[in-house]
Amino acid sequence: MRYIFSFAEKIIPFIILYLLFYFPLRALTMKKSTTVGHEISRLLLHLTIVAILSQTMTPGGKIADFRFHFSIAEQYYNFVPFNAAWRMLKMSGQKAEYFFVVNILGNILIFLPVGFFHRLSEKCKFENTVLFGFFLSLFIELVQVILPRTTDIDDIIMNTAGTVLGALLCVLCEKVFTHFKRGEADNLNFLKKN
Repeated sequence: MRYIFSFAEKIIPFIILYLLFYFPLRALTMKKSTTVGHEISRLLLHLTIVAILSQTMTPGGKIADFRFHFSIAEQYYNFVPFNAAWRMLKMSGQKAEYFFVVNILGNILIFLPVGFFHRLSEKCKFENTVLFGFFLSLFIELVQVILPRTTDIDDIIMNTAGTVLGALLCVLCEKVFTHFKRGEADNLNFLKKN
């Protein structure tokens, strides 16, 4: 739970800064046919991306910690899939728990809203949402090469998995809420039809 509070505390300044620019620019570019639901889902997608970038592009996750780092010798790179996860299995105790929560669950959960809100706001194909999450994660890992951060193929895999789960959750919600509107959802048997 403390990880969540720590994360939330660090992203608030980035969110506020982003919103100062988002609303005026969106007011200028918004189409009249846009629905409130679409705007909310789009805003939530943007805020999710800002939150992710704020934590992955700054070493300590704070605006004051931002700096470029060009010393490749001090960086850690992993281009072998699941190499870091394999090392985690060899750890024990609190270090293994922290690694699992942050590197495995954290990388999946932080991209879950990306898949959900991208699919919801863009109304695109499932594959396009997954590609969006993959390329966002790839962009982050490539930029981290010049930042004092680690670059790990496992992050891309876990982030993409989170995007897939988020998109699947959105698809499930679309099916459930469509059936609720039609009055057919007395129970969950309608899920077996597809």
